[in-house]
Amino acid sequence: MDLSRPLLPGTFAHALNHLLDYAVDLSHFDARFRHDDTGAPAEPDPNTKMTQRVQRREHDAAQIRTWLAQHPNDRRGPKGTLRTSNRTDNESAKMATSKGVRQGYTGVAAVESAHQIIVEAQAHGTGAEQALLVPIVQATQAHRSAHPRITADAGSQSHANLQALESMQVPALIADNDLRRRDARFATQARHLVLPNPLQNKTPKPASTACITPRDFGYDPIARPCVCPVGTSLYRRGQARVTKGDVGEHFRGATRSCMRSSIRPTGAHSTGGASPP
Repeated sequence: MDLSRPLLPGTFAHALNHLLDYAVDLSHFDARFRHDDTGAPAEPDPNTKMTQRVQRREHDAAQIRTWLAQHPNDRRGPKGTLRTSNRTDNESAKMATSKGVRQGYTGVAAVESAHQIIVEAQAHGTGAEQALLVPIVQATQAHRSAHPRITADAGSQSHANLQALESMQVPALIADNDLRRRDARFATQARHLVLPNPLQNKTPKPASTACITPRDFGYDPIARPCVCPVGTSLYRRGQARVTKGDVGEHFRGATRSCMRSSIRPTGAHSTGGASPP
C-alpha cells in the first residue's frame, strides 16, 4: 500500500512528504524508532540509571565546591545581612520589580541639570538605592562646580547618607518618604494608580465582607433591644441560647423593613438575624 499516492502534487501535504522522504536526514532517529527487523531496544537497567544520576549529582557538587573555593567570602548587604550568591553572575542581586523578583543590577546616573548631560553612571548589584548615593557623588567630584547642589529622590534618603554628605561638605536636597503626602499638589495621586504594587505595599489588606455581619447590629445588654444597620428595631425570637458556653439571643426583622433598605443588596437574605454574644 502506497500512502503517498493520495497526496496531490502542489499541496502542502505532498511537499512535506517529499521533504521528509528525500531532503531531511532522519537517520539519527533509526536506532530508536525503526524496529521492524530488530525490535524495540531494551529499557536501560535501573542500576545504570541510578549510576548515571549519581554521576550527575557528583559532577554538580564538584562544580559547586570549585566555585566556593574561588569565592570564599560571603556577600554582605549595606546592613550586614548575608546575600545569596549566584554562580552565573555573583555581582548581581535579587530585586523586587513590577514584573516580580528578578536577578539583575540597579543603575544610577548623575545628570547635569543645565544641559541634561549624564556625567556619571554606575550599576550595582543591590536592590536598595541608599548605598548608591555616596559612591556616585564621590565619582562626580571632578565635574562639580565650586558651589554645587546635589538633588536626589526619596530612594536615596537615609541618615547615613546625610551624615556622609555633611562630612564631605556637599550641599544636597534629598526628598523624604513623606514629601508627597505633605504636598497638596499630590493629594489626588492615588487615583492614577492602576493596581496596588504587592512588592512595595506590604500592609495587610482588610478582609472584605459580602454580607452584613452581627457586628453591624446594635445591641444593648441591659435593655436587650437590637437595631439593624438600617435603624429598624428587631424583635426577639425565642429564648436565650447557650452554645459552647456563649449566651446569645436570636432576633428577626420584618421583610418590609428590608425591602425599603438602601443597603439590602449587600445583605444575605430579606430577613436578617443577629446573635450578639
